[in-house]
Amino acid sequence: QVIITYSELRAKELYENYRLFDKRVLYYPARDLIFYSADIHSNLIVQQRMKVLKALIEEEEAVIVTTMGGCMDHLLPAEHLKKHILCLKSDSPVDLDRMKEELVAMGYERTGQVEGSGQFAIRGGILDVFPLTEELPVRIELWGDEVDSIRSFDPESQRSVENLEQVRIYPASEVIVDPARRAAGLKRMEREVQDLAEKFRREKKTEEAYRLTTLLEETREGLVEYQGSIGVDSLVDYFYEDTVSFLDYLDRKK
Repeated sequence: QVIITYSELRAKELYENYRLFDKRVLYYPARDLIFYSADIHSNLIVQQRMKVLKALIEEEEAVIVTTMGGCMDHLLPAEHLKKHILCLKSDSPVDLDRMKEELVAMGYERTGQVEGSGQFAIRGGILDVFPLTEELPVRIELWGDEVDSIRSFDPESQRSVENLEQVRIYPASEVIVDPARRAAGLKRMEREVQDLAEKFRREKKTEEAYRLTTLLEETREGLVEYQGSIGVDSLVDYFYEDTVSFLDYLDRKK
């Protein structure tokens, strides 16, 4: 069931009210381009949206509250997203170096100790990761190059909570960008910015041209620094040509 309303404020109000009666309700916020950049580090918007995409991909029973703006955001097709869902279980083979690269490409941040969602840490043969769609982080202990055990744990006390048979790690970004796709996307941005900046200069709008080129450099530096997908969700059309809308995910569920 999907409830579509006219504003984010109204959607949040409906979500909070519905939660009193049904814990399966989920809120799917629109990707607000004004405030989106400020939310990159807390990843709250991505977390809320990814939980909904997970429910749709796994065909979970849920009530989704969103807006027309949320329905019209451009997304990766579900088939692309599913390729980057990591499923680990006992005896699964794991190459830690490759796993590190994959998690970074999926938008996860490597830290010394996992404290918040969207982070991972590697110490010896132990991989800690806080999946964006889960309430607790998981600790994956290896025996050689295979998974020996999987446990959820409390990020504050670091104590184990529950033994798990398997864990599914969804991306911490809606856009997964490998080096080749990142380079191609940046070239598209450069061409567009160059054309628009030249137009501004011809119109004597030098300040606008400067702001545009500065924004491009900041975007380029961010992509190179993180070596992954952090902060590129709002730029999805530069990296993928076959984007879909949220309504296409709903159609898949029928």
